[in-house]
Amino acid sequence: MDSDANAEVVNDVDDDGDVGVDDGGNEHNIPCNVYRLLGVGILSTFLPSAILGGHLIDTTPLIDSRELEQAMNNVLPLRTRILCIFQHAFSTQRMVSLQRWFEPNRDKELKYDTTWTSQWVRNYRQCIRVLFDANVRGLWRERNISLVTPLKILLEANAKKDLLDIKDEDDEEDDKTAPIRMPALTTISEVLTAAYCGTLITLGLVRERGALSKVAHALAKINKFEFETILALEMLQKEDLSEKAFTLIDENGKEFQIDTFSSHHHPQQHGHGGHQQHHHHPQPHVNQQMIHRRRTLRLLTRCCSLLPMRPFIDGKREWTSKLSHSLAAFNHVTTVYHTNLRNSIESAICWFYCHIDNGVRPHQNVLISPAFLKELALSLKQLPPEPCSAMGVLIEQFVLRFADINWNTVKKLPDTQKYKMITVEFEQLQRQFPVFNKTQFAIQNCMQFFYQICTLVKELGDAQILRNAVVQQFENAYEYLRELGVWDAICFMEVNQHKM
Repeated sequence: MDSDANAEVVNDVDDDGDVGVDDGGNEHNIPCNVYRLLGVGILSTFLPSAILGGHLIDTTPLIDSRELEQAMNNVLPLRTRILCIFQHAFSTQRMVSLQRWFEPNRDKELKYDTTWTSQWVRNYRQCIRVLFDANVRGLWRERNISLVTPLKILLEANAKKDLLDIKDEDDEEDDKTAPIRMPALTTISEVLTAAYCGTLITLGLVRERGALSKVAHALAKINKFEFETILALEMLQKEDLSEKAFTLIDENGKEFQIDTFSSHHHPQQHGHGGHQQHHHHPQPHVNQQMIHRRRTLRLLTRCCSLLPMRPFIDGKREWTSKLSHSLAAFNHVTTVYHTNLRNSIESAICWFYCHIDNGVRPHQNVLISPAFLKELALSLKQLPPEPCSAMGVLIEQFVLRFADINWNTVKKLPDTQKYKMITVEFEQLQRQFPVFNKTQFAIQNCMQFFYQICTLVKELGDAQILRNAVVQQFENAYEYLRELGVWDAICFMEVNQHKM
C-alpha cells in the first residue's frame, strides 16, 4: 500500500536497538507474519520502519497551504492511534519523534498510549467474537465485503440481544499477557471483515461490545462509495472538506488565496505570521450569484475529487486536458486522510496476523500460505487508489456547460430531443477529456456520490454531529444545482439511457 503522504522515515537505531523511551522490545521481537505481509505488499515498510527507527519526517509538499497544515494537525491523533496498534502487534512501546515542515524546530513526540490501546484490543476482540459467532455468520456470508460491512452486521446483530451475550474470557486480564484467542477464519472475505472492523474501531465508529456511534448508524445505510464516504465524513467532522478558498504558502512564506474573484489579478499576500501586506476588494462587477456559483463549484468538485478515475478510463490515453491549481492544492489534504485510512486498515491486518500464532491450528496454515496472502494483497488493491483531481475537473466542466443549456426550458421538449441535447454535451466533454472512455457514467457517479454526501450531512446535522455552518454549505450547493436543473437532468439520463 502507499506510504504516508509527504513523509520520510529515518532509521536511527542504537546498537542495543533502543530508541526513545518505554521500549518494550526490538526488531528481534517482530512476529514472523509481519515479514510475510511485507513480502507480498499487504503492508508497506513505512510505519514499521518508523517504529523501529523512532523517527518520522513530514516533508514539504509540492503545494503548501494553511489548510494542509490544519489537516496535518487534525489527523495527528489518528496517526498516533495507528502507531499504537502496530506497536501492540510488535510488542513495543516506543516514542516516535515526528518532524514537520511547517514546525521545523518543534518536534512532536508520538507516545504509546497504553490506555487507548488496551481499550482498542478489548473492543476488537469483543466485536470479532460477535461477527464470527456461529449465530451471526449467516447474516453476512454471501455479502460483498466493503468497509461498512461490519457496521451492517453489528447493526443486525444488535437487534438480536441474545447474540451479544458473548463473554470475553480475557476482558479482565492484561491484554499484553493474556492469550488472545482469535476465531478460525479461512477466507479472504472473513479476513477483510476482521480488518475493516478494526479500522472502524480505530475511527471511533464502533465502540465497546459492538455499539455503533451515530455516524456509524448513518454509514450502515449506504451501499455505494463506502470507502470514499467514510473518507468524506472524516474530513467533514474536522471541517477539512468545505467551500472555503485555500490560502497557499510559497517558498518564501508568503500567503495568497486562490480560486477567488480577486485572486486572478490581485492576490492577497500575507507574511507567514499572518500579517497582511496587500489587500484588494473584490471587483465591482462581481455579484452574489457569481459568488454562490463559485462556492458551489468548489464544494462539488472537492467532493467529486475523492472519487477515483480508474473505473471510468481504459488506461490507453494520457491526461491532456487542463488542470486545476485549486483542486491540486485540495488533493494534498485529501491524500493525508486517504493515507491514514489505508494505514488504519494495514494496522488492523498486522495486529490480526500477529495474534494467530498463539497455538497453531490447521486453519492458520491457510491464512499464511503464499497463495492466500497473494490473493489478500490483490483484494486490498481493489480499494480506491490515492485520490486525484481529475473527477473534480470533469464535473466542473459539466456543470459550467450545463448552465448554458437552460434545462428548465429544455425539459419541456419531447424526451428524444432532450436526450439528443444531453448526448451532444457528453460528446463534447468526451472530446475535451479524451482520457475518459465512460464520460456519462463518470458524471452520473459524481452526482450520485454528491447526493449521498448531501443526504448524510443533513442527517448528521440534525443529530448535531456536524455544525450548522457545514450543513448550510451543502444545502446551498444542492439548491443551486436544483435551480440549474442538474438533478432533474441526471435523473432523466439514468431513466432513459437504455431506452433511447
